[in-house]
Amino acid sequence: IEAAARMNEVLDGRGTLARLGGDEFAVLLMLQRQDIAFHAEVFETIILEISRPFSLRQGEITAYIGCSIGIASGTDHHCPPEELLRRADVALYQAKAKGRGCYVVYHAEIETAQRERERLVDELRTELCEIAAASLSGNDMEASYRPALEVHFQTIHQAGDESKVSGAEALVRWRHPRLGLLSPDRVIPLGESTGVIDKL
Repeated sequence: IEAAARMNEVLDGRGTLARLGGDEFAVLLMLQRQDIAFHAEVFETIILEISRPFSLRQGEITAYIGCSIGIASGTDHHCPPEELLRRADVALYQAKAKGRGCYVVYHAEIETAQRERERLVDELRTELCEIAAASLSGNDMEASYRPALEVHFQTIHQAGDESKVSGAEALVRWRHPRLGLLSPDRVIPLGESTGVIDKL
């Protein structure tokens, strides 16, 4: 209720606020200009207002929340409202992926990147299932199946004596059939964000 009140105060009659469900809201702004950046201060102010502490139960509890905003523009008169909301949702997902507390404006490249990420996630899940099935079969894994996930060891050297190896860091790399050898900075975030990190 308090979050909605703060957003309505920011809008100050310039737009319509609607609760979509749970903690999701939609704001409809009628743009006199087609430049979304012209209205950037509305989005930035909403983010700032929501990030301020909420005093609840007469000050007994202080709650801190944040928000992310996905923006889609209906400049195309043939774009139905459902498609506009879907595009805003795609941009919202990107804003959350950036670390929250920001807004992202929808453009087609975001969707292309998201589809590629979803495809990679599906392929990673499939690969993990194939590795699990091969290891359970009892056969020599090397003879029957070569996993695309590989462990590479990066040596750790003591400062001052770089020639002496003091340990090694195990890093997973994915020998992807389409994209080549993917480094841990591509593989690990996929596992962490989709709940397959333990299996990985």
